[in-house]
Amino acid sequence: FSSRRRHTRFRNVTEVQTCALPISDSCTESLSIVGADGYSVLKNQVDRLAKTYGVSKDVIKHLLNRYGSLISEILAETPKEYLVKLSPDLNYLKAEIWYAATYEGALSVTDIMARRTRINFESDDQGRSLIDEVARIIAGPLGWGKSEIEQSKNEYLSLVKR
Repeated sequence: FSSRRRHTRFRNVTEVQTCALPISDSCTESLSIVGADGYSVLKNQVDRLAKTYGVSKDVIKHLLNRYGSLISEILAETPKEYLVKLSPDLNYLKAEIWYAATYEGALSVTDIMARRTRINFESDDQGRSLIDEVARIIAGPLGWGKSEIEQSKNEYLSLVKR
């Protein structure tokens, strides 16, 4: 058999097997993605949101693309001192870091840098220059002392050394 015939033969067997399974109606078809409700309206209000919260239009667009209509929750719930950029080179706000630890269940510097944000990919130094600030921001919501801060920072540094 050629590889094409084997693939076709496998696909036909798979189709027969899956067609035999009972298919129930999906309830997810009518569910909105979290943050999707109201997104299109907010997309047209970038200027107003930027003025209201005192951040750039680029930051608002970044937040809308990441959080959708949850942007209002992030900007309203976050302490005002965190409504500033984490780094001049990146569009992340300190608010995103705080929000991840407070509302999204982020538990470490690695979780923030590698999963909740894309800082480890987008930053020239993989976020090494930002770990002190990230750890400081999440230490409060997570109830960390100095030892937990250092442990989490070292964990992230060992990850990016690989």
